[in-house]
Amino acid sequence: MDTLTHALTGLGLAALAQAHPYIAANPQTGEAVFWVAQLASQVPDLDIVVRLKNHSTYLRHHRGFSHSLPAQLAGSLLSAVAVKLFYPVVPLITLWTVAVFAVLLHVGLDLLTSYGTQAFAPIRCRKYALDVLTIVDPFLLVLFTLGAMLWFWQLAQPAPVFAVIFGITGIYVLLKWQVAKSVKCATGERFKAERVIACSIIPTFSPNRWQFVIETKKAFHVGSTTVLSGKVYSEEEFLKPKPHKVIVKAHQSKRLCAFSEIARHRLYAWQEVHGGYLVVCSDLRYRVGSLTPFSVYVLLDHNLKVVKSGMGSSPEKLRFRLAG
Repeated sequence: MDTLTHALTGLGLAALAQAHPYIAANPQTGEAVFWVAQLASQVPDLDIVVRLKNHSTYLRHHRGFSHSLPAQLAGSLLSAVAVKLFYPVVPLITLWTVAVFAVLLHVGLDLLTSYGTQAFAPIRCRKYALDVLTIVDPFLLVLFTLGAMLWFWQLAQPAPVFAVIFGITGIYVLLKWQVAKSVKCATGERFKAERVIACSIIPTFSPNRWQFVIETKKAFHVGSTTVLSGKVYSEEEFLKPKPHKVIVKAHQSKRLCAFSEIARHRLYAWQEVHGGYLVVCSDLRYRVGSLTPFSVYVLLDHNLKVVKSGMGSSPEKLRFRLAG
C-alpha cells in the first residue's frame, strides 16, 4: 500500500502497545516503541533503492525479496537494533516484538492489494495478490488519521481507540474479501460460455464498484460492475494480436521483460512508425477510462533492434523522456 497508510498503521500499532503496563508507565519506552513501529512499518519498501540502478530492476524486484520471509525477520531485527542505539535502556526484545508486528502488518496489507507481493519466499517464490484493497484505500486513510488525531490531541486513550480501529479494519477487509469473491463468481458466470483463462476483480475507490478483466483464449473483456445492482458498465473487448516477430523482438528491452513478469493481463499492440516500430504492452488491470497508465512502450528500428523504451499512459507524453 502507500507510504502514508503504512505510517499510520505503524502509529496505530505503537498506540496499541500502550496497553502494556510497562510501556505505558515508561515514557522513554513508549517513545522508542513509536519510532521502531514507524521504522519497521517502512523497512520492506527500502527496495526502492534498486531504482537507483534502473527502472527495469525496480519493476522486477519491488515487493520481491524485501518482502520475503528472511527479509521480514532481518528487517524487523535491524529496525529494533537501530532504535536500541538511541534508547539503550529499552529492552531489545520489546523493540523487536513491536518491529515484527509492524513488518507483518506492512506485508499483510501489501498482500491485500493487486500489485503482487513475494511474501512467502523462499518457500513459495511467486508473487501473491489478493485484490481486496486499492493501493490507496480512502476508508483506511480516514479511519487511521482520525485515530491519530484523537491520540495527539489527547481526546482519548490511544490503546482503546486503535483497538476499535483495528477491529473495524479487520471487519472491513473481511467484508471486501467476501464481496470480491461474490463479484468474481458473478462475473465468471457471465462469460461461462467462453473459455476463460484468467479472471481478475480489481477494487476501486468506491466500495460498490469493482473493475474486472476476463481473459479468454482470443480476447480480453474489460469493464466494471456494481455490487448492489449487479450491472456491468463500459464493457470493452480487446482482441489478442497474432504472434509477430516485432513483439518478440521488443522483449530485448529489459524494461519490457521486467514488466511482463509482473503484469497479469498483458495486451500487446504494435504499429509501424517513422524510423521503425512502436510496441506497446499494457496491463489491463489498471485501465482508467481510455488510458492504460501501467504500460511499456518500446521503439524498434527497421532492423528490429531496441532503440528506446519507457513507461506511461501514452507515447505522446513519453516522447521527451524515453530512455534506453
